Amino acid sequence: GPSNWLAAIRFLAAFCVSKNIIEVPLSYHRQWRSYYPTYVLFQYNGTTHFARLRKYGSRYFFANRLKQFRRTHGIDDSVIMRFFAADKNTSFEVDVIGPIHRQGRPRSVQATRRHIFTADVIEHMMQHSFPLLLPPAALNFLFGSQKVILVQRGYGKRNQWQITMHDGVPSIAQPWFQYLYENNLMAGEEANVRGTTKLYNSDRLMARIDDKIKSIDGSKETLKLAVRITKLWFVGTPGRSEQAEMIIVDSDGDQIHVVCKQDQLKTWKMDLKEGCTYVMHNFRVSKNDGQYRVCDHPYKLTFIEVTVVRQCELDGLPFKNYRFADFSDVVASQLQSGLLVDIIGVVDEVVFRHISSRSKRVVFKLMNLSNQLLSCTLWDDHCLQFLEYLDQHETERPIIVLLTNVRIKEGQGSYPSSVSNSLKASKLTINQPVAPIEEFN
Repeated sequence: GPSNWLAAIRFLAAFCVSKNIIEVPLSYHRQWRSYYPTYVLFQYNGTTHFARLRKYGSRYFFANRLKQFRRTHGIDDSVIMRFFAADKNTSFEVDVIGPIHRQGRPRSVQATRRHIFTADVIEHMMQHSFPLLLPPAALNFLFGSQKVILVQRGYGKRNQWQITMHDGVPSIAQPWFQYLYENNLMAGEEANVRGTTKLYNSDRLMARIDDKIKSIDGSKETLKLAVRITKLWFVGTPGRSEQAEMIIVDSDGDQIHVVCKQDQLKTWKMDLKEGCTYVMHNFRVSKNDGQYRVCDHPYKLTFIEVTVVRQCELDGLPFKNYRFADFSDVVASQLQSGLLVDIIGVVDEVVFRHISSRSKRVVFKLMNLSNQLLSCTLWDDHCLQFLEYLDQHETERPIIVLLTNVRIKEGQGSYPSSVSNSLKASKLTINQPVAPIEEFN
């Protein structure tokens, strides 16, 4: 048997999606009474999730990040979750006792809901926006002159779907089309309606093909992308106005800029890692027309409430892809205006430096392999990083600088075009054993 008595304890919890909390059972209070952990780990289906403990009055709950755990694994309201403490007191193996139509074990009546009807998604429905005709089984749950049916969709959202008459049969039209759109349902799939107020997606009967980044044109937002995060940075004040920005690449090598704003970052921050691969669903698609652009794709993506991100091992996805600008193109202003680029070169000379409490700036000249020179300015943290390296490696030569996402400042009068870092988006690498620097050297 287990060496720790707690490892033998299991407990059941009904997951209520409207609250995204699960109360800590009494057995764990006895173990944690002297010191309650800040976080616990939930291990399920090969993945590990952090869940924060919260105190409400005299009761403790597994709270923060349960929403992400539920979304990642498609856990809906009334599904029973069984937790098994695998180690001393803060790691739990989770066994989800799935929806009724898939479960292979008995389940209490209180935890079940009756199956009402299944709606087949057919090609005509997708092509001609046919309404969802309510079958007789569903009509048994409509009373008198009822004009709406309450539908609880994924993640606890409740909507009123208006019932209209089509060819003399009660039907649902516009909300049904919106449901197909938002949930990526395709011809050959099913949607199951359970109880009187709940609509689920069943297992997919037809695997959906991943969308390609180059095909993103703003015509749809229910995207499914298999990608690698090649660049990731954070802007703003952590905990207040922070947001994540990243560049993702698909198997064709195409890239696009993605933004995760503050309201969604609290859900996904711990899962976003540079260099890792993901399957991502559902974004807001908007024009990539800002003053400065990190990708030349005409569109960019933004996380929304129904965005889903699942980290998984994917083959065939490129790693970091640099977009090195030729020094002569920069000087001649032949690059796209506002497009951030990458540069690499050897430090030729330091021209100017200024450090004060209000600003920090260093200007130096870079030389490429063709002996062309380009002026480069680093501000603030990048300036300090550069000067610190110079102080610690005074005799080291050559000093090769790799700077990503740099801004191009067009020349004026006798001053030629130059480059500078773009605050948080740029990354400065000096004489590190990375492929571009080793090849340059």
